[in-house]
Amino acid sequence: MTYVTGLSQKDTYAHNLRAVFEVIRVHGPMTIAEIAPYTGLTVQTISNLTGELDADGFIRSPGRIKSRRGQPPKQFTVNESALCSIGVHLERGYYSALLTDLSGRTLRREASQLHEATPEAALLEIAATVRKLQTEAGSPVAGVGLALPGPLSLVEGRVRSVPNYPGWDDVPVSDILRGHTGLPVFIENDATAAAIGELRHGGARGCQDFFYIYFGTNLGGGIISNGAAMRGATANAGEFGRLLVGNMGGPEVNHIVSFAALRRAFPGITKDEVALRLNAEDADLITWLENACDALLAPIHAVENLLDPERIVLGGEFPDSVFSWLATRLAEKISNARPAGALPPPAIDASFSDGKAAALGAAALPVLAALSLGSLSLKVASETAALPLKQPAFWQGG
Repeated sequence: MTYVTGLSQKDTYAHNLRAVFEVIRVHGPMTIAEIAPYTGLTVQTISNLTGELDADGFIRSPGRIKSRRGQPPKQFTVNESALCSIGVHLERGYYSALLTDLSGRTLRREASQLHEATPEAALLEIAATVRKLQTEAGSPVAGVGLALPGPLSLVEGRVRSVPNYPGWDDVPVSDILRGHTGLPVFIENDATAAAIGELRHGGARGCQDFFYIYFGTNLGGGIISNGAAMRGATANAGEFGRLLVGNMGGPEVNHIVSFAALRRAFPGITKDEVALRLNAEDADLITWLENACDALLAPIHAVENLLDPERIVLGGEFPDSVFSWLATRLAEKISNARPAGALPPPAIDASFSDGKAAALGAAALPVLAALSLGSLSLKVASETAALPLKQPAFWQGG
């Protein structure tokens, strides 16, 4: 039995390549000397890595910095137009899809209700949107990232089962979607994908340790630890909605706080209507939100003690105004319940990704996988069939 698994030289190199690329993506343009403090790598190592990224077209040099003496240092920035990616977020009854450039900037967004709920029919609809976005991309498309509820098998690209999704049992979603699009497909748990999206593009940029509470049809969670997604043994870590309310075996928090729970209390209510009611300070909605906060306190306390996150980020399918309200009220309740002398609680932040975090995180998967392959030379358009369908074993979301 193996107790400790080391990284191969190839895997370590791929990790460092991604690390340098991400620093340049977030902070560029920047020189090799400016990259070093962010990565802990030597100047020579960074020089080798930027040389490969530059040669493969992932980054470019906009010029050199003028200096008083010697050779001016070269700056590097992401070559945004070199590569595109498509991220899809599948929720109950609808999906959204994003076309992004290499920096992660959204170029086009599509959203639609699903007309058929069966796996084959739903994936066929999604494939049609993917092909449309692919034709509109001005650059080669690295692949498709698909965020959807779990539990999943990331390595096999399969949905094991999806609560409240009839017929979605042991479905090879990667194979089906690739068969309809001809593109590599990478799948991810929706809450984990949303956490990756927040890490790379949202309010959690620069935060290395946080827990993301995903408010969808059901309630989920995504864990970012030391800048990378933590998935667990079965890639389903962070099942926040399964935690119990209170200390005496109360109901799962998912039954009290989720969009499904909200619709049980307010049948037929839409996202826009929730925002309007909150803005009007509707007494019934405020009462529901107060009860939701109370139900979240014990599960958040458990997350805090188990994971020690710097922040807890609230996001998903509720309106942004609801997340802002919940973040403020939860912070107040947590602070008021804090015993004297205790360490400060983690910050409670609202997402400001406008509901796109899961799709943005999904769109990151093909790009970071492409970086992990090394020496790709961006020949994606003509070689998509040669790219792997399965997530590399060393794939990390950070």
